[in-house]
Order: sequence, then C-alpha cells, then structure tokens
Amino acid sequence: MRRNQGHVLFAFFSFGILAGCGGGEQASSTKSITTTTTTTNTTTTTLPTVAAIKQQNYSTSITPSVSKSIIASTGGIVESINNPAMLSGKKLTIPAGALAKNTTIVAGRVNNPPALPAGLNFVGSPIVFGPSGTNFSLSATLEIPFTNADLNFAGVSSKTGLKLYSFDEKTKVWSQEKIISIDTVKNIVIGQVNHFSFYSLVGLAGKAPDDLGKPQPGDILFTLTKYPYSTDSGWVPGHDGIYTGEKDYDGKSKASAEVIRCKKYNVVEALWSGVQYSYYKIPNTTQSCNTDAKFEDNSLYMGAREPKNFALTFEQRIKIVEFVEKQAGKPYVQGETYGVLFGMLNANMVKGPDNFNCVGLVEAAFEYAKTNNLMDYYQGLIPYDDIDTISPSMQYMRTKPAGGVDTVPVINFARMTPSFGLASTPVLIEVSVSHLYGLGQIDSVVYVTDDGYVNPAIEINDKGLSGDRVSGDGIYSTRNTIGGDSTRGFLGVTLTVTDKSGKSASTRIVFTYKNSGWIEVGL
Repeated sequence: MRRNQGHVLFAFFSFGILAGCGGGEQASSTKSITTTTTTTNTTTTTLPTVAAIKQQNYSTSITPSVSKSIIASTGGIVESINNPAMLSGKKLTIPAGALAKNTTIVAGRVNNPPALPAGLNFVGSPIVFGPSGTNFSLSATLEIPFTNADLNFAGVSSKTGLKLYSFDEKTKVWSQEKIISIDTVKNIVIGQVNHFSFYSLVGLAGKAPDDLGKPQPGDILFTLTKYPYSTDSGWVPGHDGIYTGEKDYDGKSKASAEVIRCKKYNVVEALWSGVQYSYYKIPNTTQSCNTDAKFEDNSLYMGAREPKNFALTFEQRIKIVEFVEKQAGKPYVQGETYGVLFGMLNANMVKGPDNFNCVGLVEAAFEYAKTNNLMDYYQGLIPYDDIDTISPSMQYMRTKPAGGVDTVPVINFARMTPSFGLASTPVLIEVSVSHLYGLGQIDSVVYVTDDGYVNPAIEINDKGLSGDRVSGDGIYSTRNTIGGDSTRGFLGVTLTVTDKSGKSASTRIVFTYKNSGWIEVGL
C-alpha cells in the first residue's frame, strides 16, 4: 500500500510547521510526455515538450495561444491580446541580450497542470513558454493579470499573498519565482523569470470553514499556520491537538499556565516545549473556567474535526484521549536532530514512543486506538507509514467537521426499597448512573415529587454518605423517610441526572402507601 513519492516543496510550504509541527507537502508524480503542434502564419511551430504529471487519472495538455519571433540583440515582448485561450494581458518582456540566439517564442495554456500540494490553489490558468530548455542570461519580466473571479474560484482571500510559481520538469517540483510587484487595483502580478517553464499564480486556500464542528473527546482541533502571522495569506493547517473534554488537572504533569490557573484541561498537544495539557476557549463547548486563551492564537482556530473516511467508536475515543494524556511531559521531536529543519522527518520518527511533534502525537493516538483498519494492521488517520513526512495539512484533508456524539448520562436502573409502606417508612433510593467519559462527568443527581416538592436537606450522593453504600461505584443513594400525602395513595418521584455539560437523563419511581386502596398502573 505505497503511493508514488515526489519531492518535498519546501520553499513555500515549510511555513506550515512553524506553529509547532513538522511536515511538508509532496507532489506525487508519474512521467508522461505531451507535445502539441500549432500553425501560426503558415509556419509550423512545436510547443515545448513538457513532462506531464499524472494525478488522479488526468494528465497535462497544452492549448496553443501565441507565437512570436524574438531577435536576441534587441529583445521583445510576447503578449496575449484578446485571446480566449489565455487571459488578455499576460506578457513576457525579454531584454536585449537575454537570449543566446534569435528564437521563436511560443506560449499556451496548461490544462490539467501538475498538482500543487494541499492548501495551494491555482489562480487562473497556468501558462507555458517554449522552446523547452531555454534559459536567459538576463531575467525576463512576466506580467500575469488576474480577476476577482479567479480569486473566488480558487478560494483565495488575499491579493497581496499571491505567489508566482514555476514547474521544473526534471525534478517535478513547483517552486517560487521572484515577484517584483503586485498591483491590487489593476490586478496584475509582475515577476522575474530566467527560463521557460509552466508558470502560474498560486494562492493559499483562504476561506475559513463555515462549520467549526462540535468537538467530543478524541476529536482533532486544528489551528491555522502562524506564517505570516495573520489569516490574510490563506487558511492552511499549521498545528493540531486532541480534544479531551474538560477534565480536572492532576497538578503533576506538564501543563500550560491556563491549566495551572484553572486546574482544568481540555486539550493535549505537542509544542516546541513538549507534550502538555492545555486549556483553551473552544467554540461549541461548555467550559467552567473563564479564560482569554483561545486555541493556539487569536483568529487561528480552524475547528474540531473527525475522520472523514471512518467513524470512531466510543471505545476508540476513550483510548485516543487515554494515549495522549499518558504522553504529557515527553519532549518535542526536534527536526535538527536528524539534520532536517523544522521537524520535517520520516513519519515514524515523530510518533514516539519517547518524543513527538503535534501531528505525530495525533497519529500515534489514532494508531493506539486501532482506527482505520486495513487488512491485518491499523493505519491511524494517515493510511501510510512509509511516507517521507506528515503534516497538519495531510491530516486535515482526511477529516470533516466534528458532528459530536450523544454523551448524555445513562440511568442503568433506579429503585426504592421498600416501595410500599407508610409516610413514616424509611426508604433507600438508589440510582445507578454511567457516562461515556466517566463518572467524573456527573454533576448532580436530584429528585422532585409529582407535586413539585424537594427537600433541600436530602442529598442523593455517591460519597458513601446518608445511606450510600460504596463511594464512587456509580450508584447514587439516599436513605430517608418517604413522607408525603398518604391520602393520595401513592407518591411519584422523578430522578434527574445531569452532567457537567448540562445534559441530563430522568426516570420516575413510585411509592405506594399501605392500606390506601390505590394502585397505579402503567408505570
């Protein structure tokens, strides 16, 4: 179960790990050759031979557009004017002396171009210049206009964050070219190039998701990359951690200042300082501690996510949380240890057992919980153990907004012993309670009679008090006289269990008074 390996696009996408994670994106490649011929003014001209990248069952082709002879000693301009195959205004200005000889320059639109790494989108159609292999001794100037419709289609929010990219057919890598200026009024990017290749404007997918998800323990919380320290240049995952639900901090393991202050945590994450408990203000959750600390940083929260291609069971969610909690205090994987910057390591190097980066911690937790079964082994979130790197983007692509799971408390049984007698009869009320995420989530067990009466002095507890037999066994109890109005014949009591998130479950039990002649049916 291997996939084709390509080269890591480091120059532009490495910033995705500066928020605390290692990983770069890859361009998987399979080589094929596409050549297209066009006729211009009765002269046959061959467009450059280019290596097409087969990605998801498509391959690159060229739509011819422009052909012009350039005299080396004087230079010249190759421009697309009123040409439906290329947006009008694309212009290549070649200075005098840049070419080694007089050359007929050809250009065309690239269809189904080699795929960009995840998180990067083409803005408009890529173009290609030829003859292939032509280099300039002096840099040429390339002008590429774009429209607001191009930006909207690409999901790019920032004009100033646009980049100019070229594709190297030998290395199969998209790389960044120098930009001289970006005119945000006329919508023109001007860059410098020194060879013929595929060229395209590239932007970061810049639209925040509409659905931030409703996290439950075991879900992944993503944040935006911090580069360039704002959301203006795109919406690219740069960090992630595991949501644990709100829990009490034990005071011993490594924790953030917010956890120490609140004595609560709701996230476990791997940062440069190591794996730690954290407490953040997270949308769509109920929290008991007042904090200004949002997940990772202001405006960078990308939402709670769950696996897209498989569902987590309750048991797996518990195991994911159990795993990350056990790693608190372990060190971060420093990429420099292995001679690679910023933690861009082999995927297996970041998954412990002794140290982690953020994506490695998440991946190891999912593998520990035996998720995403394939034949005789479990893949975790990323279904490949032999990939060169793991990045937040790669994990994000395999998730969807968390939909939440039903975590209401469960009443296993409720009973009153005895359930028949006088108003002065002492009774034992017992309620067996459970919760998906443990008894620590239970906030209270209360009662109310049918006529609305509650005795505030009566506590239904699991502390071994007032008739409760065993502390912490999940059976909440109280012993007291039944009281009530015996002339009615019976007394109905509704028991309600509420957890810390405010969700509840209820049941009703009945005491019948002796010699009342009343019988209640249908209970």
